[in-house]
Amino acid sequence: MKVVKFVISLVYFFLLVYAVFFIGRRRHQEARYVILNPVQGIAGQLKAFKLDEKGDALNYFSNLLGNIALLVPYTFILIVFYNYKNYRLVFLSAVLISICIEVLQYIFQVGVADINDVIFNSLGALAGVFIFSKFEKMKLQISRQ
Repeated sequence: MKVVKFVISLVYFFLLVYAVFFIGRRRHQEARYVILNPVQGIAGQLKAFKLDEKGDALNYFSNLLGNIALLVPYTFILIVFYNYKNYRLVFLSAVLISICIEVLQYIFQVGVADINDVIFNSLGALAGVFIFSKFEKMKLQISRQ
């Protein structure tokens, strides 16, 4: 069973690295871009895309939902496979991973280092911890009956 957990974890991390650094829409840029003001980043994105163009809206919402969903599996892997019960540390480690991803994107000029990505990744990690904690409470209530 340990081998299966390890393989699933490894596949997730390879997919994470691929999605963040190598996916088709990620291109090396001539300049480095950093967005440290969340309001500026969101407002800029909303101004940039046009509601009548389906491609822009799809790109915007896939980026938004993708950033939220990116670290949900990470929290499940730590909690379920590796039995981490300190949810605060699981969440904090996910935030640190998100920050590292953005710093590496800046260093390697892949995508845009954006504070909004850190915020949405953190929301995804928080959602993963929340979902799992609710699942644990339900399981505990069912076992008491």
